[in-house]
Amino acid sequence: MSGKIAKLFITIAAAATILFFVFGCAHQSGSGGQVKQISDRLAIGPDANAVVVRGDYASKAIDATGGLQAWMQVTEEKRSCVVTFYKSDGTFYLTEQVHKIFPWSNSIRISAVEPGGKFFWQLSESRFIASGDSGWKYDLPAELKPDSFAEAILDIITAPVRFLDKSTEFTQRPGPMKIEGLFYRFIRKRMKTGQNMGAGERAIFCQNQQSSLVDIIWYGGADTDSFLAVRGYNYTRIKDDGILIPRNIEIYRADSDGVLQKRLVKIDYK
Repeated sequence: MSGKIAKLFITIAAAATILFFVFGCAHQSGSGGQVKQISDRLAIGPDANAVVVRGDYASKAIDATGGLQAWMQVTEEKRSCVVTFYKSDGTFYLTEQVHKIFPWSNSIRISAVEPGGKFFWQLSESRFIASGDSGWKYDLPAELKPDSFAEAILDIITAPVRFLDKSTEFTQRPGPMKIEGLFYRFIRKRMKTGQNMGAGERAIFCQNQQSSLVDIIWYGGADTDSFLAVRGYNYTRIKDDGILIPRNIEIYRADSDGVLQKRLVKIDYK
């Protein structure tokens, strides 16, 4: 597999015009009522007549995680978790968070109560908003930015729905690739012309050929030297007829061949 992933990322980076993981950031303050209104606006469902499943990889990913009808019923998924941030000095920081996932509005809201107070981060359509005195930005590993952290979680949980996003284009790479003894198909994500580009412009969704789950996503830097990978595992069904999502998520620094080098974050959902 040596060199193949690097060449693929170089091709993607050459077509990009922005730096890796740069988003328009805005700071928002307001009452709890305003926050609720934001959540309500994000908790939308799809237009059933407009949903188009593009590609065999998309239909397999959807079927493997509960089916299209199950996904269409999910406008918001709220999950509590324990997050471990592994820092470069060998220490780590534990925090409890609440993640609200909005699959059909391509959004995630992360909140917690810390010694510095209550605050949240929100990523919606590649736009990042922070509210409150967030200490997380100081506790995150140096290789990981807040918006990158949010996008990795959103993508790995909602990968099947991301395949249906009309603002993006996905291209499957011919032939399978082997990762840690398992065969995967590589699906490159690219924003359409005129759309706001974020980390996903340089993302490769890795679909396990045996399970059809997209349980690994790679993000490559504009200089092709900085790479991140997010992995999902222990997939759990939300309810008897519901969707299947990872119970555990890990974010790693990776090298140009996609080899995982250092674990940066571990998320354990309750």
